[in-house]
Amino acid sequence: MWTYQISLNRVEPLVAVVSSGQCPEAQACPDKREKWLLRNCHPPEKDNTPYDSWCNEAGKAEVCGDKTYCCPKYGGNWTVCAASPSPSVSPSPSPGVSPSPSASPRPDYCVSASVDGIVNGTVTKYPGETLILSSVSNPPVNGFFYATYNLDNNPAGNSPGVVCLGTGADPQCPNGGKPLIFADPWNQANGTGLRTEGSAEIPYSNLFITDKSTGEQVKNIQFNAYFSLDGGQWSWPQKACLGFTKMGTAASPSPSPSPSPSSSPSPSASPSPSPSPSPGLPPAQPDTGTPTALTLFLGLGIMGLLWLKKLISAEL
Repeated sequence: MWTYQISLNRVEPLVAVVSSGQCPEAQACPDKREKWLLRNCHPPEKDNTPYDSWCNEAGKAEVCGDKTYCCPKYGGNWTVCAASPSPSVSPSPSPGVSPSPSASPRPDYCVSASVDGIVNGTVTKYPGETLILSSVSNPPVNGFFYATYNLDNNPAGNSPGVVCLGTGADPQCPNGGKPLIFADPWNQANGTGLRTEGSAEIPYSNLFITDKSTGEQVKNIQFNAYFSLDGGQWSWPQKACLGFTKMGTAASPSPSPSPSPSSSPSPSASPSPSPSPSPGLPPAQPDTGTPTALTLFLGLGIMGLLWLKKLISAEL
């Protein structure tokens, strides 16, 4: 069974365990070498291999065999619970409403959350793009998580269902699978890496997947930012730590209009040729208002003839 932690533009298994053997022989509660791992055959996976559960959250409880085991901390060893509680449920997505306090209240670490730098914003992502989820805590913590909820799977109108994928079983995934939760790649659980800001980069292809709860592709997502200290209990969901994204699709180019089959396009009109000048004459020149050389020559000739005529008349 695989549960995915997606970060830094890649999909990584949070814990990748390949079951070696078939049920019931392969059952181990817990595994002899890796005591943070339960291998349960009641019931097994569809391929008759054990259903694997790991200790990755303080207070988490899982059934293995005929007993219920509790996780003391992130990476701790499974131990039989003193009292048999129900298996743990992932944080409630109720937007803007803090759950009622319980006997062991969850911490309130939320300051803000943003998508692509927009606090409490909504962004549209297109194929090939990457979404950046960010969150700010107070006080410093070392666990930053981003749970995803399908806004189109919201029958009650105020509590969208978690996005589910993969195999396994979870109370919030009625059709199987596990809640899709992204994590900051620099998360720690050993007292180191304390900081007030975290983030995760999620490619488009890892966002808009098929939700096993609906069987349809997710198109509108709500993110709840959660925080934890040293692998401890997750923080309360708060309105200030929500973000949203919508699926955008690449626009298809509009087809060019085809000519009507009943009529052929009219041929383009060819420019009429200019009339050729008559043989023996120079081409016509534009009238610029300035005398040409021929005009001056004729004028001087006429003046000369008039002067010669006047001279002859004087001698007579």
